[in-house]
Amino acid sequence: MISSPEPLHAGHILTPFCCGVDSMDNWLKQRAMKNQTTGASRTFVCCGSDSSVLAYYSLASSAVTTNTAPGRFRRNMPDPIPIVV
Repeated sequence: MISSPEPLHAGHILTPFCCGVDSMDNWLKQRAMKNQTTGASRTFVCCGSDSSVLAYYSLASSAVTTNTAPGRFRRNMPDPIPIVV
């Protein structure tokens, strides 16, 4: 059975994870926990019964200054414009 998404933590087993996209596999194994610790991004994982990660997604928040956004996004928006990647 697969778990509901939960925040990534040190107890999760990342080593066997393979989604078939090397850059995504490597990012999870090499960067996700560091980014979680520093707040650069938030990663959520779904695990099997043994805490092995079966799926993940990550969110990173940022902002775009109004003058660099396309015209249609400038109208009625705060400066800076908050974004989630």
